[in-house]
Amino acid sequence: MNGDDASNVLGPDRITDRLDLRNCVPMFGRMADSWKADGVAVKKLSEVVHVVGEPMRPSDHPDEVFTLVKVSYSGKCEVEDEKQGQRIRSATMQRIATGQIVFSTIRATDGAIGIVPPELDGALVSGSYTVFMCDEPHDAAYLWSVLRSHELRADMQSLSPGSGRYTTYWPEVGQVLVPWPSEERRKEIGDGLIDLWERERELMMHRQNALAHLDILGVESEESRRRWTVSKAPQ
Repeated sequence: MNGDDASNVLGPDRITDRLDLRNCVPMFGRMADSWKADGVAVKKLSEVVHVVGEPMRPSDHPDEVFTLVKVSYSGKCEVEDEKQGQRIRSATMQRIATGQIVFSTIRATDGAIGIVPPELDGALVSGSYTVFMCDEPHDAAYLWSVLRSHELRADMQSLSPGSGRYTTYWPEVGQVLVPWPSEERRKEIGDGLIDLWERERELMMHRQNALAHLDILGVESEESRRRWTVSKAPQ
């Protein structure tokens, strides 16, 4: 008010509806200049992905059994349940396919961004997810690693409405700036991740085969698990 220079003066556009620090002192996209200085291109998320996802009505297939998928904070697509169409409460769901990026509208800022593995091809996710596709599988894998970084998740929080800062909607999230190195570098990173995930799947299969004798003995049956659960001491 005295005309002195100050770094903490807020313009009216910053205080019309929000007074939280993340809005008043925005740091959105702060890394973009340093990426460019290092020779790395910068693109908006909306420029490198396509929104996909095939909506369907489970009630139209009452007797078909569907695999329902969720995305963990660790960035993995996991089976949440298996239900007949007539038992699924949501009026509409989205069918997903191998290699697509499943982005949690509710918890992407906590890392809930996953890539659909081959074994979950054709499964369903709820409307609380946005499903993306890249032009190349290695680009999807590269983008998965970048979007789950703390810096870009902080950028998503800057875009999140409400006091909780955990919901991130499309198309707003399409404004997120991502480093976009050369095709050769993206392929190197992405193919490395895809190879790693394939090795993890193979390792899990070997583990299951090694422990198959437990199923034969009957000591890992659903009845055994239920017995263990009900016999636990009260917490």
